[in-house]
Amino acid sequence: MRGLITIFLVSVFANSQAQTTILQSDFNNGIPVGWQTINNDGLTPYNDPAVNWITDAWVLAEDEDSTGTGDSCLISTSWYDPAGTADDYLITPAITLGGAGNYLYFDIKALDQSYPDAMEIRASTGGVNIWEFFVDDKIYDTVAAPPYWSNFMVSLDSAGYTNQTIRLAFRNYTTDRFKLALDNIRVEINNPIGIEAPTLPTLTVALNPTEIFVANLNENTSFELFDLSGRMIESGMTNGSIAKPSSNGIYLLRLNGFAPAKISVH
Repeated sequence: MRGLITIFLVSVFANSQAQTTILQSDFNNGIPVGWQTINNDGLTPYNDPAVNWITDAWVLAEDEDSTGTGDSCLISTSWYDPAGTADDYLITPAITLGGAGNYLYFDIKALDQSYPDAMEIRASTGGVNIWEFFVDDKIYDTVAAPPYWSNFMVSLDSAGYTNQTIRLAFRNYTTDRFKLALDNIRVEINNPIGIEAPTLPTLTVALNPTEIFVANLNENTSFELFDLSGRMIESGMTNGSIAKPSSNGIYLLRLNGFAPAKISVH
């Protein structure tokens, strides 16, 4: 074995956490009741079949990667005539967060890698007026969405939101590019149950040139590995070995749905 990976925030502990999903939609049955869209730019989509049907902030469409399977997603555009800047919002219903362990998950994709759209996420502790989402700083931003479906994770705790009722706004703010797809929005609370702090020492696990090895895992343990931007780079099932990231750095490793743990690959 060469090198070490140190887990700074331990998440591997049998029966130590309960996961509660407090918001979830894959949009396969449309935009759920309680969700809102706001087309704040009021611009006209370019007269091209690729975008001229996107006449609201976000519209329902078949996922281009799974045409005909009933797998829907939401689409927003920034290709206007005359050219302009999108200001399109998808706003969730009110979400009541827990005291800790609040995480947001979502999938995004730019539908043309040459003209990737930008998206930010903002929170409101008040109502759904646009200005209320600008009281606090944004909690996520990408100036260029990836050209393939990518799962992202955002810690709402780190953004300063715990024990509050909030709404989230997904905002396309792109100038003159193309289309952005959004899907599988989920908010979870990972609640600690009966943990005695002294029983949770820092865990150190080893790696070889191609794998991360985590000791004492049950067979068929689910895992998700994220970079620090929150983008999922790998997921699946493991009984102890996970493919090592191609680059050294800090990552977030989530096992069996427990709260993600920081790991350092070097």
